[in-house]
Amino acid sequence: MHDAHFARKIMLALEDKIDESDRSKAIVVHAKLSPFSHVTAESLDRALHVILSETDFKDVRLEITPAEYGVRCGRCGREYREDKTFLSKCRFCSSDDLSVDKGLEFYIDYIEIF
Repeated sequence: MHDAHFARKIMLALEDKIDESDRSKAIVVHAKLSPFSHVTAESLDRALHVILSETDFKDVRLEITPAEYGVRCGRCGREYREDKTFLSKCRFCSSDDLSVDKGLEFYIDYIEIF
């Protein structure tokens, strides 16, 4: 369900940002996906291509990279950015007293037209 929602956001961004004359060109959408989003890059790509199959966009490729999120250690007080799903210990003091700011689940970083 989230993958269809994110795919629709991509389609709306493409319709908003890409002129009709450029819609047949190769387009690469660079996006960030949170490890907490419950969506995989593969499921998002499938959902996007289902939605785009009924549009003028014929050559859209999706490049997904992990979105970073904030981590704060309750013992040493340090804050840092992380992008991996599994997080068990503070990278500075090895404490397991961590709080996480999950940030955005998904966002489009930039779009390229070739």
